[in-house]
Amino acid sequence: MHGIGKTYVEPVLADVSLHLCPGEVLALTGENGAGKSTLSKIVGGLTPTTGSMQLAGISYAPTSRSDAEALGVRMVMQELNLLPTLSVAENLFLNRLPKRGLGWIDRTVLRKDARQAMAQVGLDAIDPDTLVGELGIGHQQMVEIARNLIGDCRVLILDEPTAMLTAREVDLLFEQVDRLKVRGVALSLYSHRLEELRRIAGRVAVLRDGKLWFILTPCGI
Repeated sequence: MHGIGKTYVEPVLADVSLHLCPGEVLALTGENGAGKSTLSKIVGGLTPTTGSMQLAGISYAPTSRSDAEALGVRMVMQELNLLPTLSVAENLFLNRLPKRGLGWIDRTVLRKDARQAMAQVGLDAIDPDTLVGELGIGHQQMVEIARNLIGDCRVLILDEPTAMLTAREVDLLFEQVDRLKVRGVALSLYSHRLEELRRIAGRVAVLRDGKLWFILTPCGI
């Protein structure tokens, strides 16, 4: 991204330039109101007021979240976009449920596809027919990540992913982040927790008052 800015009534972002590499975790931190969420939403499809972006050297200018997702850029926000009364499998493929004759859902194919998606994030031991509402918040977050990895995921944005997790669930999340790095997924993680940034991030970008203040390596935190 080059010179990204966003103005509503007042400017909330100004002249932010960053790059993100495949297999890297770039952490973004700063005080509340620094512009972290706005920046993530711009990467995920919100139109900036100024500046431009490229994805793999090609102009990248999505006009909606669905546009961004079609290009392989996915977001997992703090407010999980899951339906607790549906199964894990149904949540994973809600908009693309496999069908057979007369429009019936093909449950066999659905379970098979769900198991493959769940295996990517270490959920092999969970029955895909389990209702999402019966899972702990950590496993629900893994389901949300698995949903966003279906198809060609090139960039994954995680907005405050550990805010509601236990220490064990944070360990589970970071194990999967390491797997995604090996797959070549570029990750951007937004957090206030410096000890976690030291542990997982390759670089840390600090925002202040809507501007990029400086960039650190974890040893400099």
